[in-house]
Amino acid sequence: MGMLSVVKREAWRTGGVALYLFICLGFFTTLGKLVLATYQIEYYPLLPTVIGTLALAKVVVLLDMTPLAIRLETRHPIWAATLYKTLFYCAVSAPVLIL
Repeated sequence: MGMLSVVKREAWRTGGVALYLFICLGFFTTLGKLVLATYQIEYYPLLPTVIGTLALAKVVVLLDMTPLAIRLETRHPIWAATLYKTLFYCAVSAPVLIL
């Protein structure tokens, strides 16, 4: 398997998640920018939003491949698996968002 095919596969896996997260995080950073603009404080959130989105998307894709996530999907009802995965993803993704 060549390097180019690996990069294409990773971009395909991470791209959809990154786009979704960019829309969500972009919405909230735009709201923050508008709030700061009312106090005439300039803030340029585009670069941190893009970098945070890409890092968080990769974390989400990697977490989705862990044995714990797969086991939760197969052994628990959908509502319990969703709750457990949400808590698990929040605990692991919080340091990425903070940094």
